[in-house]
Amino acid sequence: MIRFIRGLQLQQYAFWLGFLAGCLFWWFQGKFRAGLPRIISNLKARAQMTRQSIMAGTEARYRKDVLRAAQHMHLAAPLFSLDEIYIPPLFVAPPARHDPDQDIQEEENALAFSLPYMPDMPGLAATYHAPHLTLTEALKGGANLILIGGPGSGKTVALAYLASQVARQQIETGDLKQYLPILVHAADLAFAPSDQNRLDTLVDAAAAHVSALTLPRLPVLIRSSLENNRALLLLDGLDELPPDQVNKVVDLLGWWLEKYPSLRVAATASYEYFDGLAALGMAPLAISAWTLAQRNDFVELWSRQWSRFVTSTHAPTLQDVDPLLMNGWLINSDHSYSPLENTLKLWAAYAGDALGPSPANAIEAYLLRMTVGVDRSRPALETLAMQMICSLNTAVTAKEAEKWVPASVTTVSPFEAGAAAEGTTGQPAPSSETELVEPEKKRPGKASAQEHTPVQRILFDLSSSGLLVNRKDGRLSLVHPTITGYLAGHALASSGNITSIANQPEWAGKTLALRYLASVNDLTEQIAPSLEQKDDPLFRKLMSASQWLRDAPKNVRWRPLMMRRLVAMMQHEMLAMGLRMRAMCALAYSGDSGVALVFRQLLTNQSGIVRQLAALGCGLLRDTKSVNDLIALLNDPEPEVSQAAIMALATISDRTSLDAIAATLLHGSEAMRRIAAEALAFHPEEGHPALQDGSSMDDLLVRRAVVHGLVKVGEPWAIQILEKMQIEDGQWVVRNAATMAMAALGKPNLYIPRPLPALTETPWLVMYAAGLGVGVSPGKPALELLLQALKSGNEQQRLAALDYISLKGDEGFIPAIYHILFGSKGEIREAAFNTLWYLGAAGVKLPSPTQFGLG
Repeated sequence: MIRFIRGLQLQQYAFWLGFLAGCLFWWFQGKFRAGLPRIISNLKARAQMTRQSIMAGTEARYRKDVLRAAQHMHLAAPLFSLDEIYIPPLFVAPPARHDPDQDIQEEENALAFSLPYMPDMPGLAATYHAPHLTLTEALKGGANLILIGGPGSGKTVALAYLASQVARQQIETGDLKQYLPILVHAADLAFAPSDQNRLDTLVDAAAAHVSALTLPRLPVLIRSSLENNRALLLLDGLDELPPDQVNKVVDLLGWWLEKYPSLRVAATASYEYFDGLAALGMAPLAISAWTLAQRNDFVELWSRQWSRFVTSTHAPTLQDVDPLLMNGWLINSDHSYSPLENTLKLWAAYAGDALGPSPANAIEAYLLRMTVGVDRSRPALETLAMQMICSLNTAVTAKEAEKWVPASVTTVSPFEAGAAAEGTTGQPAPSSETELVEPEKKRPGKASAQEHTPVQRILFDLSSSGLLVNRKDGRLSLVHPTITGYLAGHALASSGNITSIANQPEWAGKTLALRYLASVNDLTEQIAPSLEQKDDPLFRKLMSASQWLRDAPKNVRWRPLMMRRLVAMMQHEMLAMGLRMRAMCALAYSGDSGVALVFRQLLTNQSGIVRQLAALGCGLLRDTKSVNDLIALLNDPEPEVSQAAIMALATISDRTSLDAIAATLLHGSEAMRRIAAEALAFHPEEGHPALQDGSSMDDLLVRRAVVHGLVKVGEPWAIQILEKMQIEDGQWVVRNAATMAMAALGKPNLYIPRPLPALTETPWLVMYAAGLGVGVSPGKPALELLLQALKSGNEQQRLAALDYISLKGDEGFIPAIYHILFGSKGEIREAAFNTLWYLGAAGVKLPSPTQFGLG
């Protein structure tokens, strides 16, 4: 080392250059040392801003993609966007939870007092204006929601419009406007084996709606929204799946919620089966049927958009029909029709290809319209639908579809082949993302007596027409479960192979196929066992079959048997009111002309409950012949009967009915005056002026009753009158009523679903345990304490226990609930029945009551 140093030679200029460089280095370090962290921080901030800018651009594009997809999630998408014909759906408000520690319970809507909660038959609530919620209102409580309803009831449309609102960041959505809408169809979910793949499954399913420009950054966008607690999962299509596939999706959803507890969820499901969803803390919310006002609005919207987009570009098909006359016919048609059935009927009427007045006629017209130019499409569709139902698989691969469609379906005559070559489907071509590729056209050659059209050609044409929908991984499904069920029912009628689905678990596909099979075949042998059903306290098979009456032929053998059974159930005093009301609704919606006469006869029955049911039935039918009998019931000794009578008169709403309601407002008892005022609130033309006049009448009882009607109106002019009454009215009792009404308008809505607290944090159960000298330990001890409260608590505690059990209960609670159902009356029995209904829909096995010496 010493030798090296001695031998080292440095040039003088090199030494001074090094010395100068060192000095400059230390000078710069001292000069900028204090500002260096700031420089680094600024660079990081710029990088973060760049990333945020890129992500903001990605999110903006993604929101546009979701909006575009949501606007096409309805059956009339070939004609209009969702915004152009959207009718905001309403949801039946679930019963408010009971709180034993609250001395004063909130007063319920007097008009809805006589109505049990029936998620599976929401038409009654719509007709009689039971309390309702919008979807955005329901989400404000913080609970994740299960949107339940029948096929075609509008669940998908409700979800699609919510996706549109959140994608636009509309102020109506409240805090959700900052959330990222993740719109997913259950059929697009793959069931991944690992945790990492489970998150990728969500991303892949969401990718079905996004553009190629958004796709590369979609995983980062969705993960970021989940990690930052601003993701809203909108899961459609669970109601289209059989139970085993529902369970797989629920497992996926459970994993997502466990990993991201702040994830908000709204999912569609069938009221027949939503097993596992309630256990995840999700609250069932039943979609309501359309009210008369909503049907009117829909017809007006359709008429306006048809004139704007269709009539203006095509030759009119209804030149000799007055649109006002046609709209009146459509508005006053059967009120039991679902939104889907109303849409198809309206479409057929305006297109000029209606085949008849029934929903089945409207479906048939739709299928014919959508398959113009697609040769031999009907046999292919029926075979495909039947195989989907029989195999419990509504989304199949193209290879499976090709295998199922028999060779005879593809055999066409030269005339049909030529017509197919010249015709068009009349629908837009599939997008670039369509999985099916158009087969190459054959070269022209010598025509033969018979020519085979490839199955691929049929599938491609059906996809182009919109009847087949492309799912993830090249799978196909039919456009709507109702269409699938209709086609499968007709295919089963031709094949006679009913046993292939008879032993399936209950799910929407099976129910729809049997319903439409019953519309063309006599299923007396299959339905007869359900008429004698006694082992199910809910009579689910019987009530399901009763809904086939509307579409079934009048001469089938099971029809009169079913009608007599339903009438007997209406009069069975040992059955819960909810079950008897369902029997009445099934009769009213049966389409049988003799039902009105039966209801009028039952108006004089000795049982007050039967008279109440009959009165509500007359209102459902809008039976003008029953008006005088209903007026006579306004003085019935049973208050519930009088309430039902005035509700029915308000629904019939002819001149005699409205005059009777006005007379009740002027001269009835205090309770009846209030009900009359609330009834007038739902009649803008006649009722609103009457309430305005009543607010200034000399009779203080009239003014006090009018307060309740004005609250139901809820419009600015009504609020203004209430504000004036609470200050200027000369009677203290009226001022007080108006003040309480205004205060009630500002209170939180008790019907909004909210997350259930843990039993250890449930105040009433903690107080109950304290009374016993024990605490509430988590797990099994808490459930045992809940069961004890159900058995031995006071009525309010038992009602609160049933509220919890309906969402979180299991088989262990069934015996205690049965004893309440068969051993009690009134509100507690109805709560027990509703709890059993929820548990049954959640997949809990309900044993026969005879096992416990009941029934």
